[in-house]
Amino acid sequence: MSTAPPVTPAVTPTVPVKHVSWLKRLGSAIYVGLKDVVGLLSNPAVQKVEMQVANVATLLLPAEGPLIQTFQGIMGKIFQQAVVSEVALQNVASATSNPQKLAAVVGSIGPELDQWVANNFPGSATVSAEVKAGLVNAIVALQNAITVPPASTPAPPTAKAA
Repeated sequence: MSTAPPVTPAVTPTVPVKHVSWLKRLGSAIYVGLKDVVGLLSNPAVQKVEMQVANVATLLLPAEGPLIQTFQGIMGKIFQQAVVSEVALQNVASATSNPQKLAAVVGSIGPELDQWVANNFPGSATVSAEVKAGLVNAIVALQNAITVPPASTPAPPTAKAA
């Protein structure tokens, strides 16, 4: 009677996993989502259908006309903001160093921040690029300081004694 040689399990080499910060993963997910939304909403066929639906709804519900127009205005602003955000994310993604990324973010948010200051603080001077950079750095530092707990892995099942 011959016995078969013992079988040794194959060892799969482990490849080190490159750490990607949660901030970069979030930015990447937002970028992909915005790209899809902007692509859909900027499609001329979608815009034409939206206008037709709004016109039909206004004809069928004349009392709701102002509400429908308000809704269209809000959707237009959301679309514009999505385009601005997509461009900003593209600018940041194309930067290769942290100072370039900071400059891209400050350049992207600058006009909107200036408009916000002008709307909320009439007569106030515009915010300097240094102050904007400090604001961006503070927000990034806060996000980097937030630790996300690792996902808990369940313990492997144990064999029960018979």
